[in-house]
Amino acid sequence: MKIFLNLISVNAGGQLIRASKFLEKIEKDNKDIQVLVVKKKSVLSEIRSTENRNVINLPEKFNLFKRLWLENFEMYNLIEYHSCDVFLTFSHYLPIKKINIPTIVGISNLAPFSKVALSEEKLYYKLKFWILGKTIIYSARKADCILALSLTAKDTLIDLGLKPSKVFYNPIGVDNFWKIDIKNCTKPKVYNFKKKYFLYVSHFYRYKNHFRLIEAYSLLPSNVKNKYNLILIGSPFNKPYFEETKNLILNLNLEQNIILIPGLCREDLRVFYQNSSLFIFPSLVENCPNILLEAMASGNPICTVDIDPMKEYCMNAAFYFDGNNIESIKNSIIKYLSSKDNCKELKNRSLQRSEDFSWDHFSENLIKIITNLYKK
Repeated sequence: MKIFLNLISVNAGGQLIRASKFLEKIEKDNKDIQVLVVKKKSVLSEIRSTENRNVINLPEKFNLFKRLWLENFEMYNLIEYHSCDVFLTFSHYLPIKKINIPTIVGISNLAPFSKVALSEEKLYYKLKFWILGKTIIYSARKADCILALSLTAKDTLIDLGLKPSKVFYNPIGVDNFWKIDIKNCTKPKVYNFKKKYFLYVSHFYRYKNHFRLIEAYSLLPSNVKNKYNLILIGSPFNKPYFEETKNLILNLNLEQNIILIPGLCREDLRVFYQNSSLFIFPSLVENCPNILLEAMASGNPICTVDIDPMKEYCMNAAFYFDGNNIESIKNSIIKYLSSKDNCKELKNRSLQRSEDFSWDHFSENLIKIITNLYKK
């Protein structure tokens, strides 16, 4: 069996992690499966051609029209030329031209289907999400199999009219990389760790809810702010929003308390996780929050929004708050800080809950789904 894995439109984030872990599993335990990987040269640069894997690297940059041509026509030719048996993508897109082999589409973004998320966005992103939502539904309806990475995603897709028999729940895993003891980690130079801190890691989009977290932090008692910084780490994909976030911090006179870091390498990020006093996750919509799993695997006590899939992922390993209510966020932080006995217990709960998520389990399930689809 030969799998065609389309990574053309993947640049960062959970899709890359899923692809990497899936390829590692096949290379290690499934020598009878061949994979044709199509990706940009800089993406997963460590993934190279082997006896059972053929990697096609595309140019670093191409415009929208070139990408549409590649995904809708050239990819079809590659599938035919290499005699592939199953098509797999983690980026919810199928070519317009019908593919004559079974297709599997992974759904990685639920923001286009969230009224709460859309209400946060400006017109440009509302339009962008609207187009993305139409694309996701179009591809999902055409696909033979749809991967849902959380029960929340599965329910959402079925509510959108997709056939339940096509939607397969397959939860993601978390890497042991995040569990390494802090004593073995070199502290990054970007922060000197003189003060304790609360941490939020997430790319900068409006629905990630940085504003309300910052405003909630501003309402904390002075002695708490003097003791704890708030550190926000994430790539500024929505640049206007990132600039507005900086301005909000300045307007609240919190530039000495709140530190913005526009992205970090995994090694440095791990140290931030493992030195954090509290991980706060106020995002208003998620599909499968990898970041929450990384924080839990690092032994972080968690405060997060009281909606799924956050409750599905964290269960009893978190304090919960109303993500739309600044007072609720503030009170959740204060409740945690005033419950000293809960600190160690919450850390243990985080670690224990993270053990329920395995990349081996994710990859094995996916291989079973692919194999069953191929044999039909």
